Amino acid sequence: STPDYVSNFADGFFGSDVALQIILFSFVLGSLNIIFNYTLIAIGKQAQLLWINGACAIFNLVANLIVIPMYGFRGAAVATVACEMLVLVLVYTTARRYLPFKISINRASRTLISALAMGFIVWMLRDPLLGMFAEYGALIIVMVGAGVYAVSLFATRAVTKDLIKMVE
Repeated sequence: STPDYVSNFADGFFGSDVALQIILFSFVLGSLNIIFNYTLIAIGKQAQLLWINGACAIFNLVANLIVIPMYGFRGAAVATVACEMLVLVLVYTTARRYLPFKISINRASRTLISALAMGFIVWMLRDPLLGMFAEYGALIIVMVGAGVYAVSLFATRAVTKDLIKMVE
């Protein structure tokens, strides 16, 4: 956006950049929600998913009616994050009720390490590759990042050959 919409905290102005920073958390939560949404669909529990989404839509509406008059778009952003968190809690607990599973903190931490390694490499290569290969720099960075992530998943044993065989 133009500088007109960027925060100027010295003047007490909160711009759209603040809302974006808040709303980014909803993207992470939404990504996790998708896993459990599809799990519920796969086990034939669409009706429960419908009730969850309906209840959360009502929650979001009420939350927005409360916070927008006081906090404006920042309140709406927080309400959206809270709604995504509520959806996550509800779809997770519903999925657990019908399909017992456990989430491995060990594997999740290894995946996080792999993601951090990929992020570091992408960050380090960003300026040099975009400078050298203006047209294809972003594509090269994505390919290198994906390769680093894949190798790192195997190196940290977040993904094993047995896991791949189980998915096949």
